[in-house]
Amino acid sequence: VPLNAQELRNCVYRGSLNSMLKPASEYGPWLEILRRKKPDIRLRDEELIIRFFAFDLKGIDSYRTPQKHWLNEAAKAGRKFSEQRITELFARWKETIDKCLIWFDAQECFRRDKSRAINKALFDLVTSSAKGVTEQKALHIRKKFRTAYSDLQGNDEFQDLIGRAVDHTRRTRRRFEIWQTQMSGII
Repeated sequence: VPLNAQELRNCVYRGSLNSMLKPASEYGPWLEILRRKKPDIRLRDEELIIRFFAFDLKGIDSYRTPQKHWLNEAAKAGRKFSEQRITELFARWKETIDKCLIWFDAQECFRRDKSRAINKALFDLVTSSAKGVTEQKALHIRKKFRTAYSDLQGNDEFQDLIGRAVDHTRRTRRRFEIWQTQMSGII
């Protein structure tokens, strides 16, 4: 079986960030969102986690396709992170997932309406917002956040942007732009 991009990344970019992806993929609330009892053997869940850290560490302005090269750069940069930095990042991952679960039930988190599959575009957007607020604020803004999120469900352009070609550079930046406009004043 040929290795997928994350399996290759796991081999080539060994180091502190890569090593942290395994325990991050074993985080109970994350597994609940994924509807799994244990992490994915093909590391697809770890690729989502490295996406989170790439957007967190590099930002949307650095995003480019092909995405696998952008993710490789994030993994490469993380090879020599200090133990303290890794501890901080791991805590940020867990706190972000916990805040996402304030806004959504596990079965709907990062999913389009009536879908069982995780939507990578929604994952990127929701986690980017959740990492930027405290747990108290997440609780406080839950109703407004859900209303704004619901309004986006009726936005045809946004639905197209999260529905196809979700890794294209221009479409990714436009998706973040619409999201940030919709969530401004709330987050």
